[in-house]
This record gives sequence, C-alpha cells and structure tokens, in this order.
Amino acid sequence: MLGNSTAPAPSNANGVDLGCAVATEDRRSDLCAQWKAADAAQASANWTLWTVWLGLFGLCIGFGTLIAAAIAAFWAKRAAEYTKAGAVEAKRSADAAKEANRPWLRMEIEEAGRLHVESDYLSVFCDVSIDNFGNSPALEVWADGILSFDVISLSNAQRELSKFSPRRDHPRSNIFPKAPEATQLIVEFRGEISQSGTLFLMVYCLYRIPGDVEWRYAADIQEIMPGDAATRQYAMDGKQMRFEVSAGVMETRGIAFKRAMGILPAAT
Repeated sequence: MLGNSTAPAPSNANGVDLGCAVATEDRRSDLCAQWKAADAAQASANWTLWTVWLGLFGLCIGFGTLIAAAIAAFWAKRAAEYTKAGAVEAKRSADAAKEANRPWLRMEIEEAGRLHVESDYLSVFCDVSIDNFGNSPALEVWADGILSFDVISLSNAQRELSKFSPRRDHPRSNIFPKAPEATQLIVEFRGEISQSGTLFLMVYCLYRIPGDVEWRYAADIQEIMPGDAATRQYAMDGKQMRFEVSAGVMETRGIAFKRAMGILPAAT
C-alpha cells in the first residue's frame, strides 16, 4: 500500500547524511531531530573536553616555566653570593698582604732639653729618632711637634693627628727598614704659660705607605714636670704601643708594662 509508506531519510551516493526528510508522521520527524540534537551535544561535549585538556596542558607548561624560573633565580643568587664572598676573601687577603708588607714607624724622643721660657713663649729643643720596623719604605716622612698645657692622651692625639697634613715647604724623606733616622726639632708654644701645670710635649711624624695616598702617623708623648719626667710612646695607627717611664714612683709600673708587652724579658 504505497499511499501509507514512510519515505526513508535521503542520502547521496557517497553516504553523507543530508538531514531528516520530510516525514508523513510527526513522530518520525521528532525522532530524527532528537538524534541530530544528541549528535550535536556529543560533539560539543567532545570539544569541551579537549578545551579542558588543552587548558590543563597549558597550566602544566606555565607551572613548569615558573619552577624553572625560580630554580634559575635561586642558582643566580647563589652564584652572586659566591662571587661576593670570593671578592671579600680576595680583598681580605690583599689587605693582609698589604699590612704584612707595609712600613711601621716608631718615633722616640731621645733627649729633650734647652727649655726656653719667656712671658708668652716657650720652646723645647729635642733629639728624636724614627725607626722603620716594617717591610717596605715609609714615604714622604716629615716630623713636627706640639707643646701644650692641656692633657695630650692617646685618644685626643689620634683625633688631632688625623686632621693634620704636611706643609708644602716642610722637608720630607723616605725611611727604609732597619735604617733609623735621627733628627732635631725645635717645638714652640705661644700663649699663656702655666706656672704649676704639666707641660706636654708631643713629637709626631706623618708618612705614606707604598701604593696608598692616606697619611699614617706615629708619635711620642712626654710629660715635663718639675723634678719628674714620664714618656709614653705610641705607634699611632693602633698596631704597636710602647710605654716608658724615667721617673720615681712610675718606674716599677713601667717596667712591668714593658715586660707584659714583650719589650723587656720576664724577670728571673
């Protein structure tokens, strides 16, 4: 019965689905539409799944890149720390070698005499020696002195000497190791003269070490008191200190100090 037959869905010779054919019954047409909708939903789900997997893949790549960057930053920091530590160690070694090979000067008042006093003027003539007990020449050495009724201690002497610089017209010399140099100085004081106070005499020298423009200094401080004299001698850059006395009650303490510093042998 040809009038009631249902037409199949059309297709071409290559088997490509051309969609739902017009059906004589609405039920058949609805089933075809649902089938096509299910196929479309399946295709959409597949694309969504692939999108999720691609997103996860990109997230993994980004996370891996972040880890690689963190590892690179960590090792770059460690390399910088090693480089800095190496530079510090090299500088320390260079400084140690420089200190070991530099000159060290010791200045001593051999004799202070011929004290000349007027109403507002005072001068002392003194013989001094400068000895280089280091390992290289001391350059541009020049010596001078100060007289003062104010106390000259190690701390304020260092503070004052750090401000000094040689006068251009002052004679200078180079002093070599184990070749002490003797010189004579006239040290002057102008101002109010105390009749009862202690007079402090400080002779000092400034010098440079090879390869350095900084001025170094050494000094000898002597207290001039009526019937007494005490001498304190310092290498002013803090590496050496000597203490000597030549008067009365201080002499025992001075000898003990010199023995403690290794300047004199221990008592037997």
